Amino acid sequence: ICSRPRWPSTGASAFFRSRIQQRAARTVVALVEDRIVGFACWTGATLNSLFVAPEHRSTGIGAALLAVMEQRMQAGGATTFDLICVEGNAAGRRFYERHGWRLSHCDVKANAVAGGTAPVATWVMMKP
Repeated sequence: ICSRPRWPSTGASAFFRSRIQQRAARTVVALVEDRIVGFACWTGATLNSLFVAPEHRSTGIGAALLAVMEQRMQAGGATTFDLICVEGNAAGRRFYERHGWRLSHCDVKANAVAGGTAPVATWVMMKP
C-alpha cells in the first residue's frame, strides 16, 4: 500500500485514473509488481471509492486499503465513518459488514452520468 500513485503503462481505466488524480492527496493505492491493482479515496469521514481489480479480490488487498483509509480518516479527526454502497452490491455490503460497517439507511442519490444525472438506489453505511 502506498500513497503516491505510479501509473502502469497499460490496464488503468481512464475513469479511475481521472478519479485518483483528482483526489490524489486523499488516495491510497495497492501495487502488485509495480501495477496499481486497487485504490481507496476519501473526503473527511466519507469513503468515496474503494476498488480492487477483479483478479486481486479476496486476497486481502481490499481489507488493507480499507484499514489504511480508516487510519488516515481517524488521523484527520473523524470518529465515525460513512460510505454509500449501490443497492444490490451484496458482495460489497458483505465486505464492509465483515469490517465493522453497518447499514444506516437506504437512500436514492443523483449519480453523475454523461449529460446529467441519474437516480441510484443506495445503502448508506456507517462505522462507529
